[in-house]
Amino acid sequence: MSTEKRVLIIEDDPIVQKLVAKLVERRGAKASVHGNALNLSPILKDGLNEFKLVFLDLILPDITGWEILQTIRSKPEFQNLPVIVLTGAILSPDEKKSIL
Repeated sequence: MSTEKRVLIIEDDPIVQKLVAKLVERRGAKASVHGNALNLSPILKDGLNEFKLVFLDLILPDITGWEILQTIRSKPEFQNLPVIVLTGAILSPDEKKSIL
């Protein structure tokens, strides 16, 4: 089992991808960047256990961040996996509560 810290970044904007990846790597972790849902399904199904943190954009081209968050939180083993939501969207009070 690897002791390497890995961070999953789910973001479609290339500039934000690079910025977050650089921040992650400066902290000594390895960034795994995904901009769409094409390669994400196997990770959400079986590969989340290798990540210590997730950065998640709510507005993505193929799947919503809300769906991804729901998938992560539906698995008991990932209930406490930290997810940092990145979004430019204005969230309603109910949406804000659902993120917490």
